[in-house]
Amino acid sequence: MAEEQLDQWYDEDYFDQYPKHERRIRQIVDHTKFEATDSVCEFGCGLGHILLAIADRIHHGTGIDVSEYACSTATAAAEKSGIRNLDFRSLDIIELRHENEYSNQFHKVLMMDISEHLYDDTLRAFFDSAKSVLKPRGQLILHTPNAEYILERMKARNFILKQFESHIAVRSVAQHIPILEAAGFSQIDVQFLPHHNRILNLLDRVLMHVPIVKRFFRARILLSATLE
Repeated sequence: MAEEQLDQWYDEDYFDQYPKHERRIRQIVDHTKFEATDSVCEFGCGLGHILLAIADRIHHGTGIDVSEYACSTATAAAEKSGIRNLDFRSLDIIELRHENEYSNQFHKVLMMDISEHLYDDTLRAFFDSAKSVLKPRGQLILHTPNAEYILERMKARNFILKQFESHIAVRSVAQHIPILEAAGFSQIDVQFLPHHNRILNLLDRVLMHVPIVKRFFRARILLSATLE
């Protein structure tokens, strides 16, 4: 199995072209519960859009990303906005398991649109790192495209639509659960969300509740799992 091409895919050009998708961010934030006392770590934070959006809801946030460019850009955005409770660091997420500085430090770990970029072995390693940095009974919160969604099914078959090159492992809920459980997570709660595109959003909101076809119109998975 090929390794994820982190350096090739996630360079400055990738982030400069990556759209912010305000509706996507708002949908994630609106469906995720945060406490004012929470210390939150985001794996694969990119340009920091999620942490910047929740900064006023949490005590402190740390963004981790392989890209130094992404972290420096996110840091500059926080400074420009006068946000003082966030920091961004370019680190190898898998190696966090061996960093005492981060051991048992966070109430929540976020993985927002990351799992579809990772093969199973790497995803399990990310979950292991999440386990190492979470406090007891901490939560891992994951957002990702749903493999059962009609557009993802089309992409998987190269039917009209083409899959993003970096989306190497779009999964269903059922495919995530055994990897989470093997890493020591339980109490897995799942929400299905519509697509953030305005037109698809309207369509999904109707059809994701129709019994015969609903499984094909659940565009995104928002999943929370508790550390045992």
